[in-house]
Formats: sequence, C-alpha cells, structure tokens
Amino acid sequence: MGVAAARRPEGGICFRCYRVDPQVTQPWAKCGKSRIPAVRRDDGQPVCERCWDRPQRECSRCHTVDLVKALTADGPLCPRCYNDQRQHGECGCGGEIAPLARRATETQPACCYRCYRRPTQHTTCGFCRQQRDCQRLAGESWVCRRCMPKPQRPCGHCEKSRPTAATWPLGPVCQPCYGTLRYGGRRCHTCGQVRPLTGRDDAGTGICGPCAGHASPPPCRTCATADAYAHGQCARCLLHERLLALLAGPTGPVLAQLTPLIDEMISTPNPLRLLNWRQKTSCSQFLGHLAASGEPISHATLDALPAGHDESYVRALLVRTNVLPPRQESLDRLTPWLDRLLAERPIRHAQLLKPYVQWELLRRARRQGARGRSVAGSGLKIRAEVLLILEFLTWLDTANSPWPPCARATWRTGSMPDPPDATICACSCPGHTGGA
Repeated sequence: MGVAAARRPEGGICFRCYRVDPQVTQPWAKCGKSRIPAVRRDDGQPVCERCWDRPQRECSRCHTVDLVKALTADGPLCPRCYNDQRQHGECGCGGEIAPLARRATETQPACCYRCYRRPTQHTTCGFCRQQRDCQRLAGESWVCRRCMPKPQRPCGHCEKSRPTAATWPLGPVCQPCYGTLRYGGRRCHTCGQVRPLTGRDDAGTGICGPCAGHASPPPCRTCATADAYAHGQCARCLLHERLLALLAGPTGPVLAQLTPLIDEMISTPNPLRLLNWRQKTSCSQFLGHLAASGEPISHATLDALPAGHDESYVRALLVRTNVLPPRQESLDRLTPWLDRLLAERPIRHAQLLKPYVQWELLRRARRQGARGRSVAGSGLKIRAEVLLILEFLTWLDTANSPWPPCARATWRTGSMPDPPDATICACSCPGHTGGA
C-alpha cells in the first residue's frame, strides 16, 4: 500500500515499482544505466539526475549565480536566500536559532524542523492492529512508526535502493551510509578539515558539505566539537545524557561501580547504534532496573534473578567493561541452576545430589580449568549427568525396589553394589539388625 505514481489499465503503480518499470526507464546517455530520465539533451538522449548538471541562474535577491531552489513572483532564489526568507526563531526544544516548523502557542513552544515530530495518538494501527502511538496518513488510517511506509531511493554512496535517511549534495543517503559518513569523518582534500564527506567534486572524490555548497548543521551545544544530531546535541553527548538517566540510582547520581560501563559505551565509534539499543531493547531496561535498586551489582545478585537472555547479556556486558570480575560461566551457573532444579524435588534428592555435584563433578571440572583446559563442554556434561541421576532417583521412588531405605540413601553413582542383605546392613533401619 502506498501513493500511486502512475495508473495503468491493470491498476495503480507505486513509486517503488515505477522507478524500475521498463516502460518508463531508459538507458542513460552518460553512464549507461537504465533508470528514469531527468532531462533530455538537445539530441533527444536521456540523462539521469546524477549525470545531469543542474542549470544555474542569477538569484533575484543576492544576484549571485547559483542553483535555483525556488521560483517566486520576484524571480528565482538560490538555496541560501530561500532558507533566509523562511521564518527563523529560537527553538524551544533545542535552543538554536533555525527555521521554525511550528510557531509557539499557549500550550506548545516553537519547534524547528530538526526537532519537530508529527502529532501522534495512541490508537490501533491500521496495519498491524496493535495499540501504539500512531500518525495519520493523508487519506489513510492511523499507522504506527513501525508500519509507516518508507519510500526507497538509490543511495548516493552505496547505490542500493533503501529508505532515505538524509539528502546531501552527493544525493539520497540510506541509514547505514548515514551513520558511516556522519560519524566517520575524514580529511577533506579541498579545505583540509576533518569533516563528514557529504559531497563529491567533479572527479568523484568525497568532499565536505561546506566545500560542496551545503551549509553544515549547527554545532553541539554541549561539546561544540561535533554537529548537532537531535535536541541541539551530537549523538555522543545525547547518548551520555540518556545513559546517565538510565543508570541513575534511587538518590539520583549513578553508582560509582557503573562508571567504567558508561565510559566504555560513550567511547563507541558509532553512538547511533547504542542510542537505538538504549531505546528499543529490553536488555537496557533490565540494566536500568538493576541500577535503580541502589544495591551493588555482583554475580550473586544476577544469579538470584530469573535466567534468560537479558540476564546473560547484561552479565557479559558488565564483565567486558570490568564492572564484574570474570569467572568460568559454564561452571559457576551450575549451582543456581541446580537449586532451581531441586526446588520441587524431595529433600532426600538434594541431600544426595548437591554434595556429589559440588565435591566430585564441579571440583574435577575446576581442576581441569586451572590446568588451562576448556571447561565449556564440562558444564553441559555435568547438567546431563545430573538429569540422568534425577531420573534414576525418581525411578527408585516409584519402582517396587527390594532395597531398604538406608541403602537407597547411601547409593553412589558408579559404585552401586548388589541389593544388600538385611543381615549385613550397618544402620538401625526398622526391620534390620546392625552388623558388619
């Protein structure tokens, strides 16, 4: 479902299919690729948007010869004069002076185009039928952000057809290339500054935005060393602020134990990925609940929580950032697992099995680990052996065994004798006489 780009006798065609329709696309005169023509030469040959040199005209306000951004009653306007004529003001969300997408009202502050978000309503999505914050499309029902149709355009960097994240002098840019170019700045060979290379020169070499005639975004209001990403801050400063809010303790400040975790996360080469992790994953919420408790985080604290993906991921993250000491995870997780397994079993099973696992199986596996051997398979082997022993003990309880209770309670794996006779039992069971 989408906006129709053309109509045929068999029905409407969306923009995605229209761009690759063989009835519309033609081989380009310069690069030879078959796509929709932008203009035609004097000889009638089609030219694509990338190969087409856009005409330049004299601006009616500044009288400079530049690309035409808009045509007004007074004449053409260059991109700079077009941006200047729009209403500028102080954004109530980010604080910078920029063109306003929404004027200030009695209930809402003024908002620039960078911070503006379309109004939403918590209702049923017309596509997935889930209760979410939805936006209303023109002539359509309410649609959530996940189901919102995203038109695809050829990326100017990787040339793959993907949803557009931004439009730069080099053309539309997809989301993966946007993060790579925006936060992987290189030295521009024209001006020598280390900036995102958002344009290309005549030779096809990447150049920065100002050298390509594109105004650079405002600097971050926190560090002033990077371009603003949202709310007047760069992605790294915004990530730092949101991590402090996520890991805040019950009294406000972040626990000193979690400082290495924050330092490690904000030094990532791609802060956009961690911003998405902070917003969309349940592991971040699990970590936030641990920090909000105000208690020191340890392996014992995590062992007491229900086992699952969130618990395993957060434990590995804390160990990797040196918040928790490393340990032999496959072996140290056996004790909590055994406690949960024996919680609904008879007490006699726990009295028999726990000492055997701790002093025989785990001791042997840890001795192998101290010698430098791998213990990853030892944990799985111990779990399988414990389940087999419990299955046998359950059979002993349900089967009509001739063994007296004392013999069943003193049975040891791997050394089970023949059913003992009552005359040689060395205990005081009812019906048995002690003897050697």
